[in-house]
Amino acid sequence: GINAEYGVMNLLFDSGGGEVTVESLQPVEKEGWLTKQGRIVKSWKKRWCVLKEGVLYYFEKKVFKGKIDLRGSSIQIAVLKTGKNNAFEVRTRDGRSYFFYSEKKNEMDEWMTVLSASVTKHENEELRLSLKIRGIECECCREEVTEIFDHFQQLAVNYEWQSQLAHLSGVVNIHELFGALEERGFLPEILEEDHSSRAVVVN
Repeated sequence: GINAEYGVMNLLFDSGGGEVTVESLQPVEKEGWLTKQGRIVKSWKKRWCVLKEGVLYYFEKKVFKGKIDLRGSSIQIAVLKTGKNNAFEVRTRDGRSYFFYSEKKNEMDEWMTVLSASVTKHENEELRLSLKIRGIECECCREEVTEIFDHFQQLAVNYEWQSQLAHLSGVVNIHELFGALEERGFLPEILEEDHSSRAVVVN
């Protein structure tokens, strides 16, 4: 069963290095098997998925394959989109879609419930975030960007105009922040994700 498989997988994952392993993530909010669609090659592959602190990690056997930052995401049923029973979609704040399905409907319901709860829990939280904002050489763009960030009063921003960087720290609803940027034509694209800091490009 899954418990026996998990015991074997735990041994495989615990590589002892600095890489993300199932063991290194314990304790977790939820973990289990899901079948995930590839982002480039649209084939379906079984992945061991682990939810912890607003991030969904997924593994192939002993290999860490990736993670999804759930803050600002939406979780919805995707049976029609995928043609798969018990399928759901995780649509991230930068517009990327990840598709999963489970073997049983109750498993899909459980995953959708805990993922949605995680999105809500981490909606307003303290974060450290570095943004690269292309095209702020002109003074008017700098003023516009400053005006957007000034609206979020619990957010401290340190600008490096020459490097086109803005370093953020504080409490913010990330969904609202990205929405405000998009309204002014700055489209955020997440380049690099880290558990403690996330680098973002704003076009």
